[in-house]
Amino acid sequence: MQLATIVLFFLQSFEGSGSVFARVDVEVNRLYEVCKNTRSNVRIRATVKARSTTMCGVICARTEWCRAITVCPDTSRGQGYTCELHAGIHEGTCETFRPDNNCKLLLEDIKSREPISPEGCHNGGMWNGNNCTCMAGFSPPNCFDYIKDCHEGQLLQYKNSPWSWNNVPTIIHPDGADRPMEVLCNYNEGKVIVLQRDKNVVVNFNRTWLDYKYIFGPTMFTHWIGLENIYQLTKSGNYDLQVYFVTNQGSHQIFYKNFRLGPEKDGYRLYYKNASIEQCPEGLVDGSDTSNPLGTATGTLRPFCTWDRKSPECYNTFEDGGWWHSVESTPYSLTKLEFPLSIPFNDTIFHPKTVSLQLYK
Repeated sequence: MQLATIVLFFLQSFEGSGSVFARVDVEVNRLYEVCKNTRSNVRIRATVKARSTTMCGVICARTEWCRAITVCPDTSRGQGYTCELHAGIHEGTCETFRPDNNCKLLLEDIKSREPISPEGCHNGGMWNGNNCTCMAGFSPPNCFDYIKDCHEGQLLQYKNSPWSWNNVPTIIHPDGADRPMEVLCNYNEGKVIVLQRDKNVVVNFNRTWLDYKYIFGPTMFTHWIGLENIYQLTKSGNYDLQVYFVTNQGSHQIFYKNFRLGPEKDGYRLYYKNASIEQCPEGLVDGSDTSNPLGTATGTLRPFCTWDRKSPECYNTFEDGGWWHSVESTPYSLTKLEFPLSIPFNDTIFHPKTVSLQLYK
């Protein structure tokens, strides 16, 4: 069977599938994993235009380094498709990637397990004469495994690109995690971006429990990693959480030691040992528990709250987005339904330009 026919058979099967996640076997021992209403921002090495999803598949199949395709309608022309070709995606489930109602993610699982250099360097790794030099996001010696977290990427001297503030979409597979996950890595500091919010990008934070469970956010400037990913990442590691504000007066930071989440059955309840506040912006009082976005550090803290799922411990969840709500923490929630975000303090209002939550070791 010719290559184009193989891909056509695959895509026809994909289009006719009624499930969200479908496995389609085709000839030449090629197994495709298909996620509807899903996209990925990981390693988009090329973007091409095509008249059909079939041609997107043909282009990827004929490109040696291509491991997956995000296929979206071409809104600029009103017809055809935009094919984003990815390198370095070789395992995971649909929940690993970002939901998108307009796009489809096509994963070439078997092809990605084949070395693409004679010396056995996987996933775009290059032989340097002594060993494999891996693409960012993969670990030595043969570049087959994903890195465990962004801290490992920092130790391997991966860098943000093309500018130092540009975080890198990456798939990681933490120790003890049930599956890989797509995250934004700040390689320069070894941190995983949990929440990124920019005052110039409007995103609806009035979302359901299921929305907050997984990744959402249209761009790298506004991003939510997903509660399940935070739980999987922190359940077997010793992580701290940094809240980072950028204001007209500079940057301001709050640090939470030994941060982790409990499982979904416990409401993704948060835990941390203590908080320290540095370079406080107006609206956050140094050392004050009542001006703490996560509330008072008293051992086991509150469960996560959304408008469609809340426990008796939740407070005021209808107007303030999903958060670990309490009387103390809700005024300082970072998902409030307002643009730009405001944090009240006495008779003043504090408006951060950007806010991010970052996990690090």
